[in-house]
Amino acid sequence: MKCGRYIGWIMLVLGLTLGIYELLSALQNEDYRAFALGEVWFLMDQAVRTNSLNNTQALVQRYISVWIWEIGIQNILLAPAWLFFSILGLLLIWIFRKRRRSYGLRQ
Repeated sequence: MKCGRYIGWIMLVLGLTLGIYELLSALQNEDYRAFALGEVWFLMDQAVRTNSLNNTQALVQRYISVWIWEIGIQNILLAPAWLFFSILGLLLIWIFRKRRRSYGLRQ
């Protein structure tokens, strides 16, 4: 439970950090340019040299379905990265939240 909450908080902080970076970049350059999730994945792929984006695309298209990649996953990869990570973080925090235990019968 705690691990899921911690990962959620990390995702939320990452999303907010990306959003603030985009905002400061827009103020400095007087032009807003959102980082897409696919772009962030591609940049991380280049830094680590794993080629996981291309491998994931090939795996989904070959073994699952081409239209799932083209209709579903491509649209997710075009979403702003700060929005994706913020929503994912909030969702994880909510799913793994502390729940109150109820002792006895409810009235």
